[in-house]
Amino acid sequence: MKAALRLRPGASGTMSLLCLACCIRDVLARVHFELANNTSFRGQFRGQLVVADDPLKAFTERPWHILDDSRVWVGIGRMPDPLQSIFGASLPMDNPTKSFWLNTEAANPLAEVGSTGELTQDADVCIIGSGITGVSAAWHLSNGSEKPSVVILEAREFCSGATGRNGGHLVRNVFNSFISRQASHNTSEAIKTYLLEKYTADSLVAFINDRNLQDEVDLVEGGHITLLRTEQEETDARNDYEAAKAAGLISDGKMGVRWLGNVELQKKYGLSPALNYTGVWYSAHNLWPSKLVTALFHNTSNVVLHTKTPVTSVLPVRGLSRDSVDQIPLSHPEKQRRWVLGTPRGDIKCSYVVHATNAYSGYLLPFMADRHRSKMCPDIPSDSKTVELLPDAELKTTTTQTGADRSPPLTLRHDILPSPKVHTIVPTRGQVGAVRALANTSALGWLNAWDGGGGGWEYWFPRYQGTNVSVNPLIILGGGREHAGGRLEAGVADDAALNPRVSASLHEFLPSVFPGQFAADEGWEMEWTGIMGFTASGEPFVGSRCFSSIS
Repeated sequence: MKAALRLRPGASGTMSLLCLACCIRDVLARVHFELANNTSFRGQFRGQLVVADDPLKAFTERPWHILDDSRVWVGIGRMPDPLQSIFGASLPMDNPTKSFWLNTEAANPLAEVGSTGELTQDADVCIIGSGITGVSAAWHLSNGSEKPSVVILEAREFCSGATGRNGGHLVRNVFNSFISRQASHNTSEAIKTYLLEKYTADSLVAFINDRNLQDEVDLVEGGHITLLRTEQEETDARNDYEAAKAAGLISDGKMGVRWLGNVELQKKYGLSPALNYTGVWYSAHNLWPSKLVTALFHNTSNVVLHTKTPVTSVLPVRGLSRDSVDQIPLSHPEKQRRWVLGTPRGDIKCSYVVHATNAYSGYLLPFMADRHRSKMCPDIPSDSKTVELLPDAELKTTTTQTGADRSPPLTLRHDILPSPKVHTIVPTRGQVGAVRALANTSALGWLNAWDGGGGGWEYWFPRYQGTNVSVNPLIILGGGREHAGGRLEAGVADDAALNPRVSASLHEFLPSVFPGQFAADEGWEMEWTGIMGFTASGEPFVGSRCFSSIS
């Protein structure tokens, strides 16, 4: 699983209003068809679906409107359970796999804070989600000039989503895919995407260093090596580097970019000579992700946390139309509460709602749900003979690494994304594990993080904390999704289970890259999954969800 703190785009995306309008019509038509033709749905709702002559107008007024015996489901409220099978949206699983970052002893002191006792009933801002996005938003709000009252609501334990289940890399993209971004946008816009990642990574490191939290969050500046498996991969990487340098993005000496030959990788790092890989090194960090988010939370004020409190609906306060909700000014003297959030423990009224739920966004925002999962498919080169993807996802053939020509066993895109015409957030399961090296700290010989190798999707780094030269370090290794079969875990939101195909590939990976330093069936101490969120464009959704503006 690519880390939530691994600062590569792909967690959300931008939106075309024209495409959104088409999606709205498709959503309403599909729901109407499903409910009209499925007796189990009709039985559960015991009501009717109201669809206007103009679906787009109906959506701007009330995205979906279903009547049943108990309440009117209208607006941005929770999607009723029977519709979740249509839209692919759900709350996080109740019993997720155990993550090293969360389930190591004393690792998550905020795990169940605010899960019992009286529920806060009023706040200026409600933030849904306690990962890096939600807690960062709370930190900025509490350190701003207005200092509003803030409530963070988390469905499970604190930081138990992707932030607490990732690979622990704090890595910015230095120049990868620069030529592609330059062609898709323009040079200045392409540069901005890299500077945004740099700003984010630098800000997190500054937050840690300014407060002397390096040991508390296990921050390590060990650098990062991207393995280049083929001559073409190396050529593309060098071309991206030169293009980024020519555009002024990279200055000589900045980021310490250094190209590594096969001989150096063998002698200094212990890579298998059979692989014939090269690589590129650049400055980067790794850390304990959930401890960083815990530190962010402890540096807030006027923020209340309620864990194990899933938000099941977000509705306008009674008596306010959607338009009037949007038009209430920020500085309203009476602090008019505009929204009411429903939870199993009671309701909370607030003026603003921040959705920081990533892959689970579609549960409360149905238009963002992964309702087109059947269209998910990887981009497989036409000359590929390594894998055949069938509807029910049987992986038919694989090849092994031949070494001499540095051919990868599987050539697939990293960004397995939905059709560019589908503007949704697609939950995608990633898998990570913690394995003990056979070699001790001095024999292993590398401190840096890595990515590449295998199918090109793996990423790993060593944890030396709490060890000495005579103790074998623990390696955090993630990836292997290229071996998952089917749609490569796209559309899968179940982090309560492991994918056995991915497990097998991860267990075999390090021994194949570093012979003698790892064993496939030895040293595995923990293995877990987590749910990432992808969009068609690869860019994040950030901004106001203003329904009255859709026309």
